[in-house]
Amino acid sequence: MPRRLTRERRKLATSLAYWFGAAGERQSAADIAAKLPARDQRTPRTKEIVAGKMWGYVAHGWAVPAPGPRGGAGWVLSEAGAALLARVAEEDRAAAQRGEAFFTQREAAAREIEARKVEYLAQLDGPAGRERVSLRALTIEEAAGLAGREARRRPTGTRVRGLWEAGTDLEGGDQS
Repeated sequence: MPRRLTRERRKLATSLAYWFGAAGERQSAADIAAKLPARDQRTPRTKEIVAGKMWGYVAHGWAVPAPGPRGGAGWVLSEAGAALLARVAEEDRAAAQRGEAFFTQREAAAREIEARKVEYLAQLDGPAGRERVSLRALTIEEAAGLAGREARRRPTGTRVRGLWEAGTDLEGGDQS
């Protein structure tokens, strides 16, 4: 029986699947730049960031350059990269058949935390009027932070007017 992949190889496979998608599918520099974090997408160095990241994969043999039809930069998984993705998929299928999952403990903990979250309602006052927003959080403090973020996403001048646990008697009336 062949040895299981190391954690580093699994992380590498996850990264390759994220940046390159399916094996044999060419990714242009623009496709890859769209997957970068927002702060890196809007910088004059975006092209340099993408090229540096992809050439690292090329140097290790996981990808090969694949110029576009008009000569633009692009990359595709190499045979070694495609084989690594296939091996990870095969191991995951075998683990599922055995009834085990790679991240079962982490997933169970995430489900437990999600189950303990409470529904909160926040009232936002802004130029467009009053608006109620539903939030799920573990504590009222966490809900207050989420409500503040929601207010900042709205037009300037939007403020959190009230925050309460859903299902309380505050829901029906006006929170003036």
